[in-house]
Amino acid sequence: FSSANVLAVTLQTESLYPSDTARATFVRTVEDRLATIPGVAHTGVTTALPFAGAIGPKQSTFEIRGRPVGSTRARPTVHTAAISPGYFGTLHIPLRDGRSFVTTDDAMHAKVAIVSAALARQYWAAEKPIGQHIEVTLSGAPAVYEIVGVVGDIHDVGLDQPPLPMLYLPYAQTPTGGVTFVVQTGTAPRAMLSRVRREMGAV
Repeated sequence: FSSANVLAVTLQTESLYPSDTARATFVRTVEDRLATIPGVAHTGVTTALPFAGAIGPKQSTFEIRGRPVGSTRARPTVHTAAISPGYFGTLHIPLRDGRSFVTTDDAMHAKVAIVSAALARQYWAAEKPIGQHIEVTLSGAPAVYEIVGVVGDIHDVGLDQPPLPMLYLPYAQTPTGGVTFVVQTGTAPRAMLSRVRREMGAV
């Protein structure tokens, strides 16, 4: 990923917006407003920014449909981020196969997921993960997601460490409380901070 000219702003939304629907609407509204600021090239949202501290649940358990593991305790864990459709483009994380998330990947539509190349290699070495279904438990009840894409690996805990396998879920389908807005600009990112704060405050 690339952090060049990227401003990251983190906040907790749960106390202001206790329902999933309200949180998803708030995040989408703020992201849309940030995209209109002059000089902003891309915007996105994530619940697990690389190299950042935890702001919410960052691990989920999962089971691949058709490959039962026997019990929920035996299910593997994976580093997980709920993101908006603009996140990969903002940080230049490349799409390797399938599709990225779109705005219609929301609570009204079927649940979808994207896996990193490392996760794909680990669990689907002999076949493509796209079209496979996994049952995921992040912060609430388990839900079934269809894998629709594979993205490049990122170094999350250190440049001297191998990339972690990652699972990505649409924020609109998994609206947790802690979020980080990422804004790619054509100028020095800190110069945008006051304007970004004003737009958030307006919402």
